[in-house]
Amino acid sequence: MTALQEIGSAACLSLLGSEHVGRLAYVDGSAPVIRPVNYYLADEHSIIIRTHYGSSFSGLKGAPVSFEIDKVDNAQGSGWSVVVTGTAEPITDIDELVVAADPRYRPWAPGEKGQFLRIRVAQISGRELSA
Repeated sequence: MTALQEIGSAACLSLLGSEHVGRLAYVDGSAPVIRPVNYYLADEHSIIIRTHYGSSFSGLKGAPVSFEIDKVDNAQGSGWSVVVTGTAEPITDIDELVVAADPRYRPWAPGEKGQFLRIRVAQISGRELSA
């Protein structure tokens, strides 16, 4: 028998801290867009993404966004997902940029990634489906 249950905020944050790839959802013009991104959880209120200047993320200053991570076990028919909603903003403070540029948080995609974007967490929720 399978069971679907909610994941508490603390457990959602722990899962966010354990992964490095998520999906950023936003509106570009009039169309919804979802992009896979490398990220790191800076603290319980901030998810940090690195990108290049001129990317589609550049216009997200103050924009509402959603962010999602998940893990699925196809063989077992189980898995979990965490969804964050909040606003996106560029990071411009030099002290924050120094921390965000830490090589441990380097994106997987090649190329220059000199722009840093913060997702300010407004809501966080998660669900787990167990077999």
